[in-house]
Amino acid sequence: MKFEQKNLTQINPDDVIAFENRIDRDLPADYKSFLLLNNGGRTDLCVLTVEKFGTVIVNDFFGLEDGSSLDLDDNLETFRGRIPDGFLPFANDPGGNLFLLTLNGTAPGGVFFWDHENEPHTAPLHWNEFKNVYKIADSFQDFVQQLKPDN
Repeated sequence: MKFEQKNLTQINPDDVIAFENRIDRDLPADYKSFLLLNNGGRTDLCVLTVEKFGTVIVNDFFGLEDGSSLDLDDNLETFRGRIPDGFLPFANDPGGNLFLLTLNGTAPGGVFFWDHENEPHTAPLHWNEFKNVYKIADSFQDFVQQLKPDN
């Protein structure tokens, strides 16, 4: 899979460790590898099927880049309280929806689709009370393997 960089710089393992320390969570190994190799960006493999929504497009993958709208830290802060605790927004679609990676032990592992159109007015207390979050892959690697070209 080729990634087009969106002005994101190359990172190293110390950058990933620093991010994990800031969020007080460990990233899955497959996602760490992705960050070290790509640090976000766009790819030509960007379409997947989400059961409830049909075909969706992955617009941008977020990375570690202060001051960028694609920064993982900034997106995590922007959506704090709007997404389940322990979930990391790692990509978006053109309509403002998010792709989330679970980072806590209380939710099933994997990747989830966050539908902003059905966002609750007040944040639920538990991850499974978010009625706008749908599991779409068992792991980050599984998510990536589902991506197809945008023809």
